[in-house]
Amino acid sequence: MDELAAMPAGSHIGQLEISFIDGFLPRQFLMHYTYEFLYRMKCSLYSMRTRAQSGLPLRAHSVAEELLVTFCEQEASALIELSGKFYEIGDETSGDWIFDLFGDSDLLQFLYSGMYLEPDHPYHLSHWYEPQFYME
Repeated sequence: MDELAAMPAGSHIGQLEISFIDGFLPRQFLMHYTYEFLYRMKCSLYSMRTRAQSGLPLRAHSVAEELLVTFCEQEASALIELSGKFYEIGDETSGDWIFDLFGDSDLLQFLYSGMYLEPDHPYHLSHWYEPQFYME
C-alpha cells in the first residue's frame, strides 16, 4: 500500500515490481486493484476481525469477504507449511473446508476459472462489497 500511495492516483498493483497479493486476486480486474481498493479490503478485514472477536459468527456476506477468508486460509496454510509442522483439524487437511463454510465453490468457478464476467454478474468486481450471502 505504501508503494502505491507514492504513485499517481489510479496506479494499480500490476505496476509494482513485487506484490504478494496480486497472485491471489483474480486477473480479470488487475487494473482495478488500486490503493483505494486495497484500503477498502483492509477495512473489510478489520471489520470481520472485530465481528469474530465479538463472538459473532464469521460469515462471509460478500464476495470481498469470501476472498479475505480465502486469503487468510491460504496464508495460514503457507505459514504452517513453512514452520515444518503439520496440523490436522478434524478430518480436514486441505483448504476444501472453506467451501463448506461458504456453502459452495462459486468463488473458484467464477473468479479463478478463466471465465469472463460481465458487469451485471454477482461476482464482478463492481459487486464485491454488496451483501449477497447469508442475509437473514
